[in-house]
Amino acid sequence: MQPWEVEVEAERLRHSSPDAIYAYLAGLRPQGRRGAEENLPRKITDALLGLRNPLVDLGLARFATDFERLKPLWDRGPACRLAMLGNSNGGWVSAVERLDQLYAEGTEEELEAILTNPKLGSGWLESAISNKRDLPIERWQTLARLALTNTQLTHTLEHDTWNEFTDAYDHDRPIQAAWRLYEEVEPTAAWADVLQRCGRLYFSLRLPESYLPDLKTEEGRAEWSRSVSARHARYEDDLVALVAERWRTPEECKDEQLQPFFWARAAFAEAASRRNARLSKIVRDHDDLAFRRGYYAGAPIREWPLREHFQRDGMDFVDAVLWNPTLFERVNYRAQREVRSLARDRERSDDFRVGWYKSALERWRAQDPAKYGDEPTPEMAAAELKAQQAEAARLQRERETEQHASAALPSSRRSGRVGWLIAGGVILALLILSRCSA
Repeated sequence: MQPWEVEVEAERLRHSSPDAIYAYLAGLRPQGRRGAEENLPRKITDALLGLRNPLVDLGLARFATDFERLKPLWDRGPACRLAMLGNSNGGWVSAVERLDQLYAEGTEEELEAILTNPKLGSGWLESAISNKRDLPIERWQTLARLALTNTQLTHTLEHDTWNEFTDAYDHDRPIQAAWRLYEEVEPTAAWADVLQRCGRLYFSLRLPESYLPDLKTEEGRAEWSRSVSARHARYEDDLVALVAERWRTPEECKDEQLQPFFWARAAFAEAASRRNARLSKIVRDHDDLAFRRGYYAGAPIREWPLREHFQRDGMDFVDAVLWNPTLFERVNYRAQREVRSLARDRERSDDFRVGWYKSALERWRAQDPAKYGDEPTPEMAAAELKAQQAEAARLQRERETEQHASAALPSSRRSGRVGWLIAGGVILALLILSRCSA
């Protein structure tokens, strides 16, 4: 925007209604990754701050990114503070000087606003998950529970340059911290309640030092090159065993599926199945139902033996697979029909799971109609028709080949075959008559 345009726009907004100004601010673009440029010119920011209108203040706090100029909004009421903490247009929210105090003393709403903000700095997220500020355990559990719902933890960043690599490495740190919780925190019901939110996280593990050779020596580096895959596999196996044993539901708990321990194990398996093919097979075949439910909810569905899974786990399979987003992809329209058939609980004669299926299908279809739905795309339908035509042509060729082979037999051999068939029929009739008379 040119300087003269900024001047005109500032004057126009001064004379606009608060509702119109809020709508204008809501349309501001997000800030770039590194925050090199603010999304609202300073002259306009100052003009709107000068209005001291509660709705305009709320819009600035919610959508503008010039933190230095927006500092006065922090003291203009709790709603403005929440809007600033939840502002996802820019990463400046991480620079709030009161953030340390907020982690220690903030309200549940304030903590939720900041910890679920997708632009919160990775260091602050890692701090909340790892308790680097040594807060009381109940406060730590609250911070971790909220931080694990941040969408940053559901993906990694692509990188080609050094700066991008640095960003990707920093972005990955809270993800690593989340998975270390399974190994580091006390296996209590309160922590299991926190960990059951890990199912949607990106599954990424770094080898602990105890699984590494001495990489400072040439021999150690050579050993690493030879054994890297085996070391990763050993750590994965050990981690599955640790989760299964450490987060086992206490024996005194009667209904395991009402306990957070069960769902903490299921969450681990769900995330692992989504990203790690080797671990996916391990939890799929595991004796622990929680692991299998995690597999059904997380692993990509591609030509699954649905009936086999249903025979093993019944409605537990159906309940879990209805949470799997890949079930509702158009490519899996056949699997959807089979799951919908299985979802009818014949023992209780109700269809509430079919209702779950329909609700989930509509939710996913609304997000991306091209990807999700219960009918094949025109391209898939054309490919299927082509495959069916090819199969029909193959069967026709086989029939024609058999007919030609039969026609090529000598007449005596064909007559002999007919004679044997007639004789066999007579014998069969006599046997039936003899049994009836007896």
